[in-house]
Amino acid sequence: MNLPIDTSQELEKYLQQIKAQTPDKDQTDQAQQRLQQAIAGYQEIPLKSESWLNRLKQRLGTVLPARYLAWTGSAAICTLVFGLMFSTAQTPAFAAVVEKLQQISSMSYSGVMSSNGLQIMDLQVYYQAPDKVRIENTPLAGQQQAAPVINILDVSLGKGLILMPGPKMATPFSFTPNQQSMQSVEDDPLYWFEAIKNHQGEVTRLSAQMVNDTEAVGYQIIEQNILITLWASVKTSLPVKVEVSMPGTGENQGVFHLEADLEFNRQLDPQLFSLTPDSSYRMGRDQE
Repeated sequence: MNLPIDTSQELEKYLQQIKAQTPDKDQTDQAQQRLQQAIAGYQEIPLKSESWLNRLKQRLGTVLPARYLAWTGSAAICTLVFGLMFSTAQTPAFAAVVEKLQQISSMSYSGVMSSNGLQIMDLQVYYQAPDKVRIENTPLAGQQQAAPVINILDVSLGKGLILMPGPKMATPFSFTPNQQSMQSVEDDPLYWFEAIKNHQGEVTRLSAQMVNDTEAVGYQIIEQNILITLWASVKTSLPVKVEVSMPGTGENQGVFHLEADLEFNRQLDPQLFSLTPDSSYRMGRDQE
């Protein structure tokens, strides 16, 4: 059995590696501070009764401000399309998209999260229906990328694993099983997915356009002041792109913006969701 690891020496070594490859001192210092806070957070032991979203938020909430947590990902800031065709309560076409989402076997998406025009993090998410999730967060510093932080969760078992490929550290943790209830855009990288499936209000339809070489129709909904824009294939009704925007207080400034390319029903490697790291990782203490 691996003994609990002392992160202090590993952290210093890892930070020096990051500093050597990052040209901007201010950005480097910020990245180092976020990383140090994240690793320090691993030593905290939260309550076992908490959901997986709250457990991850406690462990990684210091990497970025709370508004940016866990979404980390999907394309640079872009202008939202407001060429509205019509607004209505649940158009038949949107209902078909929702039905497709309820039937998927898997989903993956990737992109870059932005804040006020600044790209701050790459995000890669894998979802195997109904209960397995893998989230890969990669902080951005200028034109450089730091090593990712990987979160793997089995929601039905109430088990999770945090991997840091840079220093080769792994930390398992436990949470209350089957707590998948939709919380907020700040906490859940699948927030938009659940919001669309459960939406009962108005839907705004946008004019068709080519998205990722696919003719797609856009649909917009608003949930808790979050604007979600989904582009779905005209032929299959499966989404090909999603945009999430949280408006800010400054003029023409969005505090948060996510734009992600989507893929569905791919056969995902089961190893993506393995809660057992390979032998190159050193295990931290199980946080129960």
